Amino acid sequence: MDRKDRLRHLLTGRPSPLPSAVPEAGAAGDAAPDLAPRITRYPLAHRHGDVPLAAGWPISGNLLRLAGLDGPETGYAGRPLLLDTETTGLAGGTGTHIFLMGLADWQDGELDVRQYFLPDPRWERPFLERIAAELAAHDLIVCFNGKTYDMPLLQTRLVLNGMRLRELPVLDLLHPSRRYWRPLIGSCTLQNLEQAALRFQREGDLPGWEIPDLYFRYLRQRDPAPLEGVIHHNRLDLVGMAALVGALNIRLSVELPRDPRALECLLRAQLQRGRLEEFRRLREVHGEALEEAGRHHAGLGITLARLCKRAGELEAAYRLALHLSEHRPDQAADCFELVLIHEEHELRDYAQAAAHCERYLEQVRRRSDADGLRERLAGRLERLTAKLRRQQPPE
Repeated sequence: MDRKDRLRHLLTGRPSPLPSAVPEAGAAGDAAPDLAPRITRYPLAHRHGDVPLAAGWPISGNLLRLAGLDGPETGYAGRPLLLDTETTGLAGGTGTHIFLMGLADWQDGELDVRQYFLPDPRWERPFLERIAAELAAHDLIVCFNGKTYDMPLLQTRLVLNGMRLRELPVLDLLHPSRRYWRPLIGSCTLQNLEQAALRFQREGDLPGWEIPDLYFRYLRQRDPAPLEGVIHHNRLDLVGMAALVGALNIRLSVELPRDPRALECLLRAQLQRGRLEEFRRLREVHGEALEEAGRHHAGLGITLARLCKRAGELEAAYRLALHLSEHRPDQAADCFELVLIHEEHELRDYAQAAAHCERYLEQVRRRSDADGLRERLAGRLERLTAKLRRQQPPE
């Protein structure tokens, strides 16, 4: 047996029914299986829960930037490809095969879903060639947790078959979804997000852990009927991802999102990735609206104040932090030190800084989760008091 037949023998768990001298895939006398995809088309008016598929196109530039990619100002209208795999295991590595590749894109007023099935490991190379041709016709991969699992596994399978894939940017929906929804729902699995963000409840869907065993059973028995559930699961994942793009687009599609949580997520990503020029452009156009939103939403305001400070706009950062510390102290304790640092080092108003520090200390004394902040404030107050003593004229 050749290398692929030995692998198939290990996967099936029993001796291969094929003769020992099996010709290579595609050799004369070895009939090629049908590797054409199963195609399902959904009109863009189709709703997955509350969200129409049309909402996912074009992809918001803000969504791309939230995912760490370079997004155009007006929205991305290139050639994205939704991608989801079903595999023989979750461990990855050279022993794991992709046996079902689901691909989808928006075209001609529809979401076009194409599902490629690998009927036998011997035919992996032509199976992968079809997938590689699909990817070559697109310029962005859209997936869910694909950066960690699907794409590395696909690259591994391609390399083992002597193939290469040009590097494409990857929009992994898991990361922007976590930024927005994790404070609200905790675990951000695709199905949890479908329920919370799309109001879609799957019925009769296969649990993911059953899927590898169903493929192994197919290899042993050659009965494709049980795999219909796997194909349905994969198709739901693709449609769910398309709708999730739509749900994020709805929140992020305008330059200055009206949803405070979405705006906070966008600003936090700018802060964490040091995208200060991007922030300055946003502030130049929407400065007043940004500050107004920051005054009314503590989390957004804290992030905005930090960005202003990082961008060198110290007075704006101080003004916003002071407002939040006075009007939302229970939610904005993170602003206390911004205020005190500015008053001590920029304004050199030690008396005002000490007065604020005393008030902040009193507020955090009642909190059991602020030990570190309480210690820092106490140390700062001691230093400010010493500075005030040195400013007093001798008697």
